[in-house]
Amino acid sequence: MLQHRDRPWRILTINNLYPPQELGGYGRSIADFADCLVRRGHDVRVLTAQADYLGPIAQPEPNIDRRLQLWGTYEGSTRAFEDWQQIQMVMAHNDRLIRAAIADYRPDVCLLGNISFLGMTVVGPLLEAQIPVVHHLGFAVASHAPQEMPPHPLYHLAVASDYVRDCLLKEGYPVAHSQTIYPGAFVHQFYQPTLPPHDRLRIGYAGLVIPTKGPHVLLEALARLAAQGIAFDCSIAGKPLYPDYFADLQRYLQQVGLADRVRFVGQLNRQQLIQFHRRHNVLVFPSIEVEAFGITQVEAMAAGATLITTGVGGSAEAIEAGVSGLRVPPNDGAALAEALASLPANRERWGQMAAAGQARAMQVFDIERSTDRLAVKFDELLSLRDAIMRSHQAPDSLSNPTSLSYMNWLFQRAIGCINLYRLNPTDTSTIVQLREMRQQLAQFWQTAPAPDLQPLYTSEAGHTHRQFLQSGFLQEPLNPEEQQQRDQLSQQARLGFQDPNGLKAFIGSMLYYAPGQMQVRDAANRLPQWLFTDYQTIFGTTPAIAASMPPSNAAPAQSSTPLPPPPIAPIAPIATPVRTATTPVAPSSYAEIAAAVESVEGWLVPGQEQYLFEKVRSLPQDATIVEIGSFRGRSTVAMAFACVGTQRKIYCIDTWDGNDSDFADRDFFQIWQDNVQRHGLLNYVVPLRGYSGPVLSEWQALTGGKPIDLIFIDGSHQYEDVVVDFQKSFPWIKPGGWMLFHDTQCGWVGVDQAWDEVAKHQLVQQESCSTIAAGRKPLTAGSPLPPPPVAPTPIAAITPPRPIAPPQPITPPQPIESPQPIEPPTPITPPQPIAPPASLQPNLAEDMVFLNRFLGCSNLYEIDPEEPETIAELRQLRRQVADFWLTIPAHQLETLFHSELGRRYTSFLKSGFQREPLEATERDYLVSLAQRVAAGLEQPGGLNALLGAMMYYPPDKMQVKDAATRLPAWLLPVYQAVFESAEKKMLS
Repeated sequence: MLQHRDRPWRILTINNLYPPQELGGYGRSIADFADCLVRRGHDVRVLTAQADYLGPIAQPEPNIDRRLQLWGTYEGSTRAFEDWQQIQMVMAHNDRLIRAAIADYRPDVCLLGNISFLGMTVVGPLLEAQIPVVHHLGFAVASHAPQEMPPHPLYHLAVASDYVRDCLLKEGYPVAHSQTIYPGAFVHQFYQPTLPPHDRLRIGYAGLVIPTKGPHVLLEALARLAAQGIAFDCSIAGKPLYPDYFADLQRYLQQVGLADRVRFVGQLNRQQLIQFHRRHNVLVFPSIEVEAFGITQVEAMAAGATLITTGVGGSAEAIEAGVSGLRVPPNDGAALAEALASLPANRERWGQMAAAGQARAMQVFDIERSTDRLAVKFDELLSLRDAIMRSHQAPDSLSNPTSLSYMNWLFQRAIGCINLYRLNPTDTSTIVQLREMRQQLAQFWQTAPAPDLQPLYTSEAGHTHRQFLQSGFLQEPLNPEEQQQRDQLSQQARLGFQDPNGLKAFIGSMLYYAPGQMQVRDAANRLPQWLFTDYQTIFGTTPAIAASMPPSNAAPAQSSTPLPPPPIAPIAPIATPVRTATTPVAPSSYAEIAAAVESVEGWLVPGQEQYLFEKVRSLPQDATIVEIGSFRGRSTVAMAFACVGTQRKIYCIDTWDGNDSDFADRDFFQIWQDNVQRHGLLNYVVPLRGYSGPVLSEWQALTGGKPIDLIFIDGSHQYEDVVVDFQKSFPWIKPGGWMLFHDTQCGWVGVDQAWDEVAKHQLVQQESCSTIAAGRKPLTAGSPLPPPPVAPTPIAAITPPRPIAPPQPITPPQPIESPQPIEPPTPITPPQPIAPPASLQPNLAEDMVFLNRFLGCSNLYEIDPEEPETIAELRQLRRQVADFWLTIPAHQLETLFHSELGRRYTSFLKSGFQREPLEATERDYLVSLAQRVAAGLEQPGGLNALLGAMMYYPPDKMQVKDAATRLPAWLLPVYQAVFESAEKKMLS
């Protein structure tokens, strides 16, 4: 089997979730590969995350490390974290963990699986260590962008089906040579030599019980079979994720009289699935949305069951339609019923298809066959690594500093190192990497073709350069080798900035000078405009310590204005505006510029100008903003004031032709330009004159494909036009970027319809300001919300899944004795007012933004308990939650404790934050809570106060006597875990 190596491999396996804590088949298929490799004598170590909400770990796991952290959760629904700092902290933690695993375990190869909520950054340390990576993609949609794929010869993306590869190719992923390795199944475990009898239909379904998997379509088909008098029984195996949807399925069965013929058997392990498939002679795979493959199909076929599948996506590759199984259209209950009815109508054909399906499963989809292909790919990559190491040089694609693959790799790696440095500027390994990155970036500029300097600087290359300059790393002292490099670049820069070599050397030298230590005489005239802004921002805002850049003997270059975007049909090129001499000062608040904004005529509702200003001001310093529909410039001016003093840029898309005959004789572009110019804001805007659809279609050509941080859509209000604006801009929006829609809920039916039917289902963290509706692009591919199911006509009783609601209030337990008084940490003083009246208290239990922030800060504290900002914010959040508990009626406490609020409250208690020293106001607040608890839990507000006090008492400082009998049953387990197990490390 091993052509070049006769020793076992050390295989590091990385997956976001790992059995028994997993959803669907992706994690299980990676675990199956790992098991097969272990049986072949290889040593396999697994790095994954722990997700207790998916079930307990029942047995010791000597080769599985569950210390990876995810920047999202699958609890209740798929949700990414919304706090960028928290995400970066998680990624930094994972980077350290993977590097430690490489150093300790010294893997030969890596098997990479599902990286959702991990990101492609996990690959970086592996390829840096020259460890071959086979990334097995088991989704039809990748969780990473095409440009994130490392152009490294030791990285290979294997796909779970031909369909997956075709999808990726259409989306621009470089996967033409990717190998298809089916997930495979342990077909010999499912195999039974005698086919099941075909006396009557015994139908099975195995998969998640969710709308996109189509179980409601199966129930509709069963109702049709029953109406025809066809005998059958049916079992549905799988975990229901949405209680309302599951209840609707059960209600429908009652309505059509099939409750006694359809059984829900829950989620099954492999041994239970083997028995499940052997009891049935048909498996229905009614999925509505595309699948990467569908391993349960193969398992059932191996057991002798006949497969009826919708064949969406890669699931179609399981059978040869009409030969080894049947294929029906998705979401078509009538067609499914017809296919089922055809089997007992022709039992001979039924038997032939079952036998053909079983033979296909055994011959094509045996996991041993798939593992063979995986092992061959590992062997090929190891041989390639040996050849590279013997040659003592990097492969061509990465050794040419001007190649696209090298640039993508360099910029992504540099940004990753910069982010790590910002999180922890004392980490030695990060500093070493950034020194190497600095040298490579300087070399990149030195080898860049002279005609391409400006285009490169306005592309991802310039973005990376600016991020490096702004990271704070320039303050790090130079080592002798770097000092020599800086001196060489400075000497070359003496050629002058009109000489391409001099300009290239100057750009590289910027990476080596600390702010205040580089001064260029008459920089505004000598430097190109596209470079001057960055120079001025980094080096011109502080007094020069030394004139380290000597003047050039060459004649100064003439000042030039920036070039307009390249014109493309049907977009009319716009003449470069004349820059105003007025230089605005960055406002500290909207009040300072309110009069200037309001002097511009426009149709914004009062308050929206400030909303736009604050939203733009919250973006990164180099953010890209897009405005569709600028008119006279009121919204443009409001947003542009938030760009003053930064590298933010607003791209304004408009025809400036007006939208009716009343405006035919008006030059709206000149009006817009005058309004922007008289406030000194032209430096921060770029006009793109044309219709938004064609402009967005040429976004790559016009801007170099700049990722968008925020877009304000206020162009045509026709439904089709708004949808086009959304669809064409959405791919360019950064993960976490904002999309704003103007004129919702004010009579513009097209805007409302586009928001309600299209946009809002793809965006998270939604908010509004009067007639502006806004939301953020999720951090992972696709919508994190449960997709709206296709209506299962004619089953009217089944409704789309709704957000999981807390259980109905349960009668509170009988009053219990008051616990022993909790001794307050300081002498009792008159209690301070505890909480505002309930009528003024926000309902935190329904505020998912607040709840996610509360959970995020608790997680951040566990990762870094010394971060001052996290500690300060957690103090505020703790007080808000404690205040909220005090407003809740006693009969609702249990219900809220089992809600999202209660789950986040429990996570906070387990974070260990209670050990932080109390501030004076917190001590006084705790005294007031303790007094209420001491008065008795049966007294009004006593139990509320206890819930608040638990957030302030360290685990070893709070003891409730006879807690097992005095505390409610719903609260006791958490109390015992936190306060009666203080010697344990309470980290989730």
